[in-house]
Amino acid sequence: MRRVLTLIACLLPLLPPGALAAGRRPAGLPEDPRRVPNNLRLAVTESSADLDGDRVKEGIVLVEALTGEQEPARAVEVILGIVGGPGAPDNGTLLWTRHVSRDTGQPAHSAEITAVDLDGDGGSELILTWDRALDDRTRDRFAEIWAVDGPGRLRKVWQGRWEVDTRRTDSVPVAERTRYQTRIDFGATRRLAGRGIVFERVYTVVAGETLAEPKIVREQVAVRLRP
Repeated sequence: MRRVLTLIACLLPLLPPGALAAGRRPAGLPEDPRRVPNNLRLAVTESSADLDGDRVKEGIVLVEALTGEQEPARAVEVILGIVGGPGAPDNGTLLWTRHVSRDTGQPAHSAEITAVDLDGDGGSELILTWDRALDDRTRDRFAEIWAVDGPGRLRKVWQGRWEVDTRRTDSVPVAERTRYQTRIDFGATRRLAGRGIVFERVYTVVAGETLAEPKIVREQVAVRLRP
């Protein structure tokens, strides 16, 4: 049994009694990740960062949760929330939220969130990554980068595949298999002063062949990081 599917199968019994009986499912996950019931949570990440450059830190809450859906592609949801005000992230006001699988229509699990000041203006951007593959022989991580224009005002400036590994994917011909990871050249990006991001895609397998030395492909993408 595949790792992800096995995990879901093992955790479905933790849902509220009778939730899946007679076709009934939980009414839906709350918008606020802090309100997800404990018995539905798979993982929780809480942190804080100054996102809008006002020298006050906002709370960042990332929750991975069971949805109650029996279809594996919809069985897990990733919820990102931004919290402001006193006591954030545990308390305070929910300023913004994103339900990744619901909003994208794609599977989402194994998510990570990073807050980093890409353009050097004192406010952090958010890099959200998650895996879309349901087969542990495949790596298919996707990413979104969000700029913050003010409290609760987030703007997606980039999205794309972040990490791919199809070396053992049966549905991909051997001659087309690849492995790469994406990273950001932070120094070069900061020199663009909010006008772009410099990415580096690091290939270790190309066309089914393992490279003796990694191949790095650089790309500068024009984006507006500042309001």
